[in-house]
Amino acid sequence: MSMDFLLAYYTESFAFISELGLWGYGLIFFITAGDATILIGHFMTAVPFVFVAAVLAAQDYYSLLGMALASVSGALTGSVVSYTVGRYASNVVDRFPRIFSESRSAQAHELFAKYRERTILIGYFLGPIHAIVPFLAGISRMGFYRFLLWNLLGSVIWTISVLALGYIVYAVIILPAASI
Repeated sequence: MSMDFLLAYYTESFAFISELGLWGYGLIFFITAGDATILIGHFMTAVPFVFVAAVLAAQDYYSLLGMALASVSGALTGSVVSYTVGRYASNVVDRFPRIFSESRSAQAHELFAKYRERTILIGYFLGPIHAIVPFLAGISRMGFYRFLLWNLLGSVIWTISVLALGYIVYAVIILPAASI
């Protein structure tokens, strides 16, 4: 990717999101929800949008807290949808032993059971894998409230990280460059 493409992408994103007004919060909610959903998350990522939202919050277009709440609630919503799909898909996996071999299924359950909390936390930072982790938690029949707790923690850490990065980039790079 060339630097010109990235600059044009972010410039257009800034213009689009800054003109949305209150709908910008809804956009961030739906983008982060889509990013965390099993079928949509492989084709998109919420990181650039949440980053742009932080830069716009630094410029007082939006509330940083509002963007954080939209991002966390969207990520939680998408993850719960993926978990639920995985929970129901576990019945399908059990019914078709020829397609899903019992030994591989057992190995996957054991592996996920051993590292599930860490996987949920780290999964937020691993791009498309993030959409698969809640699905796997559902398939492995991880307790819903335990999943929700670790997912909430992961979504808060991820959101704070991306928003802080966008805010810092604005304060350290964009703002000084604009005053030159």
